[in-house]
Amino acid sequence: MEKKDNKRYEITFWLKDESTAGVKEALQKNGVEIFAEKELRKMQLGYPIRRESYAFLGTIEFSVNPEAVQKIRETLNSGNFTLRYIITVAGERKTAERSEFSTFRERSAYAPSFKKKEEGILTNESLEKKIEEILN
Repeated sequence: MEKKDNKRYEITFWLKDESTAGVKEALQKNGVEIFAEKELRKMQLGYPIRRESYAFLGTIEFSVNPEAVQKIRETLNSGNFTLRYIITVAGERKTAERSEFSTFRERSAYAPSFKKKEEGILTNESLEKKIEEILN
């Protein structure tokens, strides 16, 4: 594989055990150059995955030819060490652009449902008139 065709990817995964050896082996079988690896964190899952309620979350950044990504997926799917994983292109994260109404105060200036109705101060006389109108 030529280095110039390599792209930078990131894999984030949930593991049953505290060992990343299976994931690293699957990556290295396909000629991956690993750049960075985040420390594993044990976390409680929101719902059980394969009867596991806790798993280890990890991330590895690597560089490889885009054609090899499918082979990496096949290797990871055939192994029984990951609960879930996702491979993304590193550095191309798209963040949501701020809308023109970025704060509640700005939104409320444009949305009539958020505006406070400005009413004049009621006097006792005007209040009595309104009560009489309602009762009659």
